[in-house]
Amino acid sequence: KLVTRQWEDKAGEKRYTTEVVCDQVLLLGGKA
Repeated sequence: KLVTRQWEDKAGEKRYTTEVVCDQVLLLGGKA
């Protein structure tokens, strides 16, 4: 699935980051 994160950089500009999260990682016992 895709996860969109909103954050501000050091200059105070709003940034949007889209990450691809694989659900299979949870099956391996990895910490989310």
